[in-house]
Amino acid sequence: MKKAINIRLDKELLDNLDEYAKELDRTRTYLIEKSISAYFDT
Repeated sequence: MKKAINIRLDKELLDNLDEYAKELDRTRTYLIEKSISAYFDT
């Protein structure tokens, strides 16, 4: 089960996230989940 959380990001980082998500046709959540998972794998 997924749970919602709130985070604060700098506007520039959020803009980059949105741009990248649009290019990949993915959601912000998907990219953030993958990023966290990849970080934990290192």
